Amino acid sequence: MSDQGGTKDRVFMGLPMYSNSGGTSNQLFALAEALASSKYQGTDLQFYTHYSSDLPLCFNALWCVALNNRPFKWFAMCHSDLRPVVKYDKRVNWLDYLTDEAERLDVDCLSAVIAIKDDSPDTSTAVEDEKAWSGVRRLQWGDFTKPEITNEDEPKLLINTGIMAVRFDQPWVEDFAFSFDSWIQRVTTSEGDKFAPRSMTEDWGMSMWMRDQGLKFAATTRIGGYHLGTKQYGWPALECLKAEYGQ
Repeated sequence: MSDQGGTKDRVFMGLPMYSNSGGTSNQLFALAEALASSKYQGTDLQFYTHYSSDLPLCFNALWCVALNNRPFKWFAMCHSDLRPVVKYDKRVNWLDYLTDEAERLDVDCLSAVIAIKDDSPDTSTAVEDEKAWSGVRRLQWGDFTKPEITNEDEPKLLINTGIMAVRFDQPWVEDFAFSFDSWIQRVTTSEGDKFAPRSMTEDWGMSMWMRDQGLKFAATTRIGGYHLGTKQYGWPALECLKAEYGQ
């Protein structure tokens, strides 16, 4: 993953949004304030938003803006319903830490492990599992035995796009696109054959695509985000992680 000439350390920061409602706008301002402390400043940080309830279209629109305005070393994205923070030290800028960790791990994409919008210990990071009803098993906070997990550690790893950084100075970025997929599948149960709905989200689809291309990606528990829904969902396992993260 060597640098291409002229990329420097420029970052494209994409903020996909469902709508331009007041709450979303407030989140945009909060993110802008956080980015003000980043080491990426001036022309080294390009900040874009796009509004759409069609998530793949929204993400692809941001991806295309980045492609059309290269060179960038990093494509970073933060969903508008997330408030990112570095767990071990909230004074550390989350964007800086994300790209620095991706460099350290030598990965093409690094994603944060995020709580889903309920009170379960499930996260948005998962693994493919043929034994699971849906074919996918969500990882829980207690499943992480170390701060990071890569697709070399877990070949069936599926990461999330909520808070992520992608190494954008590589040729493969021109071949990728976010997409949803849905289908109906016949499954065999103890009560006989049944029909069940199936879907593949844009983030897990991205994980499978990167794996097929031989790319390296990872998820980190050191960066997290409060997931904003009807209430604020955070880190249910934070207490048991204090020793690891120092607070």
